[in-house]
Amino acid sequence: MQKDRAGIDFSVVIPLFNRAATIEKAIDSILSQTVSAKEIIVVDDGSTDDSVGVVKKMACPLVKVLANERNLGATAARNHGAKAATGNWIAFLDSDDFWHPEKLAAERAAIASGGDDVTALASNHVLVIDDRVSDIATRKELVSDVADKLRTENFLGTCSCMTVRRDAFLAIGGFNERLKSCQDWDLWLRLASTGKVIISKPPYVFYRFNTRDSISSDGRKRQSGHIHIWKSHIRQGRKFAGDRTSLALTFADVCMNRNKRKSFRRLCRYALRAEPRRFRQIGAMLIHGATSSDYMNYRRRMERSIEVMQRVRRGLGRGGGSPREIALPPTAASAPIAPSVRE
Repeated sequence: MQKDRAGIDFSVVIPLFNRAATIEKAIDSILSQTVSAKEIIVVDDGSTDDSVGVVKKMACPLVKVLANERNLGATAARNHGAKAATGNWIAFLDSDDFWHPEKLAAERAAIASGGDDVTALASNHVLVIDDRVSDIATRKELVSDVADKLRTENFLGTCSCMTVRRDAFLAIGGFNERLKSCQDWDLWLRLASTGKVIISKPPYVFYRFNTRDSISSDGRKRQSGHIHIWKSHIRQGRKFAGDRTSLALTFADVCMNRNKRKSFRRLCRYALRAEPRRFRQIGAMLIHGATSSDYMNYRRRMERSIEVMQRVRRGLGRGGGSPREIALPPTAASAPIAPSVRE
């Protein structure tokens, strides 16, 4: 039985820090929605450029500008905005990403048919690399057990893909502000443990890869967050019985981030022995890992390689393929770490 769509409304929360060049496009993408947001809450986190000035010049009555007392990070800014929100659903958008005009309409339809136990929703997304929009989208709906797959990798993506039921979000304490990374993945896992996380199939989120902040390249921050995920959600004091190959590849990504090339190669070889059919992805990882000067260069090359693989699969008439076959470990706050990375 579908819910009354009129009872589903959205507050959009945007954390803002020194994004004067991109914040207007982010807000415009919300104002262009065919289903209007109830409000847009922009939380400034101590910007030193003209970011707030750009927002105020837009003079939009839907936009509320809040400010953290000092620079506390995007996680604290999101929590601040969520607490001030009045909509029954909160959609997060990073200040350098943007949405398709039908994004909220598609999510409202998914929520209406999803049942009362839905706590969160993830939209599919496409990458924007160096201002080029990819024509290949994620297909998160192909994962049959969301909660189980989340114990292997954060295949759901970052916060711009995330819409949460406000009361469920507040009941679990929102984002964990103590984490240096993996805040989005940690929240997905906790929401999945209290209810159902569903997928909005249209790829209506545009995720900018080239403007990610320093966490994307700061392996130590990633490591601290990933250790938390490993201890709190993956290991949990018992033998891990999930997809060890995908887990090994996400571990390998963090090893590359920390410039632990030997551990990176060892984990890739383990994954290749475990699942030889994934030789294209693993081969690309090994080649780019050996030839890239740094982690961000490696990531760009891998994103392009996987886009090519997906395009070839599509051309061969095999469809988009399973995320398990083509998934690249997510950037920044989104991939687990192996204990060996701590060596």
